[in-house]
Amino acid sequence: MNYPKIRYAETLLILAEAENEVNGPSPKALDAINQVRNRVLLPNLENSENYQPTKSYFRKAVIEERSWELAYEGNRYFDMLRTNSSISGDLIGYDSGSGIFKSHNVLFPIPQREIDNNTSLVQNEGY
Repeated sequence: MNYPKIRYAETLLILAEAENEVNGPSPKALDAINQVRNRVLLPNLENSENYQPTKSYFRKAVIEERSWELAYEGNRYFDMLRTNSSISGDLIGYDSGSGIFKSHNVLFPIPQREIDNNTSLVQNEGY
């Protein structure tokens, strides 16, 4: 049974997010996210209401677009964990103990065999 592991729309959203982090909401980043939006007949992001050409606004727009485009494909959990955000706010409670994720959940543990092979490695906090 063939099951796609990654779709073209996801690669476009990865490109938009990466380009935004490096160069801000550049034409390349806008083109990538707009290709995904145009496929479902949504207007271009720069032409939509309340568009603000800032890095943080574009980052939120990409994460929101990922939540809609990749719904039920198993990506949302990792997007929220990776960005410490959801559309509603922060999810990781570092000091207060609040939030869905704890600070040690951000990184996976380093396998013990790797630590045994390289004594300069230190296990990630919380494991």
